Amino acid sequence: MIRKLLLFVLCAGLIGASVGIYLWNKPHKMVESAAGIHITASALCKAFSDDKTKAGTLYLNKALEVTGEVSDINTNQDGGKMVLLKTDDPILAVQCTCREKNINVQKGKTITIKGFYSDFSDITGVLLTDCIIK
Repeated sequence: MIRKLLLFVLCAGLIGASVGIYLWNKPHKMVESAAGIHITASALCKAFSDDKTKAGTLYLNKALEVTGEVSDINTNQDGGKMVLLKTDDPILAVQCTCREKNINVQKGKTITIKGFYSDFSDITGVLLTDCIIK
């Protein structure tokens, strides 16, 4: 009886370790290979202003292709570029953290950025990560 119990525990441990190793080594999801949802910066922020829960459920961890006017370009603490897209709401923006550190965008130009939706804040607006310029 003890042998069967030890064999069961050993098998369960091996299965658990195998699953853990698989998940640890699972390839990172790349925004280039994900199908993007096309939306404007203003429409995206309006969706969150209207119903945060519904919009969060709809866009969480999804690739978005957001089109809007560049209102500002900043550098984050890691030296990466952050592009802010202007919306109809003067307080909210779409904040895009770009993967590449050397991007070529200019304030006032309309661009399309593709990235993963990660969060929404009433202070900063919609946050996109792993962004690339389309």
